[in-house]
Amino acid sequence: MINHRQTQLFDELFSKGIIQDWSNKLKLEVMKKEKSSTWVEICGPQVQQGQLMRQIADYSDTFDERYRVLELNSTTANFFGRKKLADSQLQATADKWINWS
Repeated sequence: MINHRQTQLFDELFSKGIIQDWSNKLKLEVMKKEKSSTWVEICGPQVQQGQLMRQIADYSDTFDERYRVLELNSTTANFFGRKKLADSQLQATADKWINWS
C-alpha cells in the first residue's frame, strides 16, 4: 500500500469480506500479503481483474466520504485533553461516524 488511506481502504474491504465476495463472483484469487509493507495480489483472467479494479475504485469513492485525516500539532492537541470542550466534541464526532451508514 502506498499510504495510510489505501491501507485503511483494503483493511475494510478484507475485514468485511467485500473483496472476497467480488473475487469469488469473478472467479479470481485475491491474497493480502504483509511483511514490511502490505500488498494485494490478484490472480486470474485480466478482464475479470479489470472488473475487480473498477469495483474497488467505485467503493473507494464512497470510502472517501467517510475517511478523514486530521493533522494535529501540539497546540491543537492540547485542546483535546480530558475534560476539555474539544474532547467532548471529538467524542461526539466519533460517535456520529461510528453509527454512520
